[in-house]
Amino acid sequence: MATSEMKQSYNNHQEFERDSDQLSQPSDTRHGDPEKRVAEGAVYRGSGEDDKVTMKTWAVVAVLAASYGLSFWPIPFFSTIQGTMAVEFGSDAAQGTWLTAVYSMCGTIAFLTCGANSDLFGRRAFILLGNICVVVGSIIGATSHKIGQSIVAHALLGFGGGNCQLAAFALPELLPNKWRHFAVVIADGGIYFDVIVGPVVARIASANYAWRWGYWGLVIAQGMSLAILAAFYFPPKHPRGVPWDEALRHLDYFGIVTSTAAVALILSGIVYVQLLPSNSPIVIGLLVSGFACLIAFGVWETFAKLKNPLAPTRLFTANKGRALTAPFIVGFVVTMHELYL
Repeated sequence: MATSEMKQSYNNHQEFERDSDQLSQPSDTRHGDPEKRVAEGAVYRGSGEDDKVTMKTWAVVAVLAASYGLSFWPIPFFSTIQGTMAVEFGSDAAQGTWLTAVYSMCGTIAFLTCGANSDLFGRRAFILLGNICVVVGSIIGATSHKIGQSIVAHALLGFGGGNCQLAAFALPELLPNKWRHFAVVIADGGIYFDVIVGPVVARIASANYAWRWGYWGLVIAQGMSLAILAAFYFPPKHPRGVPWDEALRHLDYFGIVTSTAAVALILSGIVYVQLLPSNSPIVIGLLVSGFACLIAFGVWETFAKLKNPLAPTRLFTANKGRALTAPFIVGFVVTMHELYL
């Protein structure tokens, strides 16, 4: 009996040692050259050195954080002069409201739809798509001579910005725990730069008829970000990641459609309140249909048996709402204050 127990203990010890060796030498057994792993955005933890991060990884982190801040630039810059732009295009100044509105609308749609599904498909595709949309939207805006074209530009900027801002999740994934808070801080630093500097630069540019450089500057900066990230940003696979064909089969299509419709209709109705009487059939129709879609989305996400729900109910009910719902409401209020400051 004692011999049997000793033998079992020895076998368990040997398995533990083998597992420890595999964990301590990931580059030799599964991932090849350590520098290659770093170049692909992975963190290399060398033997005897905990939480080592090379300069290549820090460079990718810096560019990823910059792309986050750059994508938010249109909000503080163009919201300051959107009325002036509309008048310059020969439209009513109130029509300029749509520039900020469609950015927020499309950014919300992107963040909800693409953000949740980036766990399945991977961050890289969505972040690169966001950078591409921002560059294309900036070119369209810089060459615009009518308010309609500028609205289309800001729709692309918003959708692209929502995807670029997935960097808030992607940055911590590239770094060990001891550095993750630092990555989030430098990403938010770009937002504060936008909010402080953007309105001042916008007024100076508008006074000198040079507001189009608000777009061209973004084309240059975001274009550089796109090129660097396309070449060097290859993040580790998310634990929820699955093959694309499987992800497409189990995608929450009804949730995507209803949430997108709800955001577009409700926010459009809110904008029209500023342009039309509040009892206008257009305003009432947009708001009623939008909230109907929102209710349908909530019911679907709560009761449908989904493998990959867009908004899992368990996240909002965890710890009686104290884990996510309450902080979410607080964060929403703070963000809205920041946008309208």
